Amino acid sequence: MTIQIVIIMIILLLRTGKEKEIRPIRLLIGPLILLGTLSYSFTQHIEITAMSLLAMIVFALAGFAIGLWRGKLYKVTYDQQSGRITAASSLYGTLFFIGIILIRMTVGSIVQDGGHSLIIFANGLTFLPIGSMIGLRFILLKRYMNIKASAAIN
Repeated sequence: MTIQIVIIMIILLLRTGKEKEIRPIRLLIGPLILLGTLSYSFTQHIEITAMSLLAMIVFALAGFAIGLWRGKLYKVTYDQQSGRITAASSLYGTLFFIGIILIRMTVGSIVQDGGHSLIIFANGLTFLPIGSMIGLRFILLKRYMNIKASAAIN
């Protein structure tokens, strides 16, 4: 699990700060890869109870709200000559995502046995950046569709 997280962090840091073209299919790839990796890890190592499921849902919804806020801060531009729609990413969002993952890993390594509530908290924390990523990409997709619609009218 740790190697996958490190690889994801390196990829995210390398891609931060660039203005990237928005393509709808690209907006889905990141969350799907992360959800696949985390779901495999959860099914192998974690017993899911009603309380842990509730914590995961609460953190995912909080992350989604944060992602909506982050999406509103992105600068989305349309180049009329090339027809490309680009979005400028921020370092803040990437550092937020990495910070939450590191906090989750730290809490998970501190509490090996006995601290059930901290383990539930740590597992729930994992869903905060996932929710944030999905919320951000939802806003970017919505803005992309609005720009495409207005460009088609002109």
